[in-house]
Amino acid sequence: FRTQDGGNMHRIPDVPGGWIHRADPDHILVVGAVAQPNGELELGDFYYLDRNGNEVARPPEGSIWAYPWEKGAKAAGYMMEENQTGLFDENGKITEPIYNDIQYLSEDFIFVQESDGSWHPIDAQSEPVGDETFEDCLCFGDNDLAAVCKDGLWGYLNTKGQFVLEPTFAQATIFDHGVAIVSLEGEDTSFFIDTEGKAISDKLDL
Repeated sequence: FRTQDGGNMHRIPDVPGGWIHRADPDHILVVGAVAQPNGELELGDFYYLDRNGNEVARPPEGSIWAYPWEKGAKAAGYMMEENQTGLFDENGKITEPIYNDIQYLSEDFIFVQESDGSWHPIDAQSEPVGDETFEDCLCFGDNDLAAVCKDGLWGYLNTKGQFVLEPTFAQATIFDHGVAIVSLEGEDTSFFIDTEGKAISDKLDL
């Protein structure tokens, strides 16, 4: 097995399994896999290793999938069946598999999807963060702001569950190096904004 970090390959010797997923520095997701006669892989036996090859966490028994451990996150997700997702940390299960889906967005901030399709944020102890619900969400950018969609419009949320930029955009991207791309309703052009929501470019045909 090898993992790639900044373009450099690092060998992890004597790891039983079949596949390694992307990792944070101390939670390398190993996926057990058995090659079938048709060439497909049968996946199972998920666990996480540190860079020395020591096991540091394992999802609940019977999981059919485990999510990569996001950098700095205090918990990860597991799936028992389709649309049955829960959270666990290095000490074990945090929640039952009661969510349709999850998305890690910050160190202690997780979006979970309910059975009605709505998203809302919780912390790594499964406690609600704020009282807002959303139709869609994107990952946090490099400034701890996440793009979320409410009532058909996109805005930006901080890690306290508060709107920093109110939902006023028809489309929005994550922030990258302090800028994001947004568009307004009824317009075919887009433009760059800064973290205060100020336009920093002319409107572009993007």
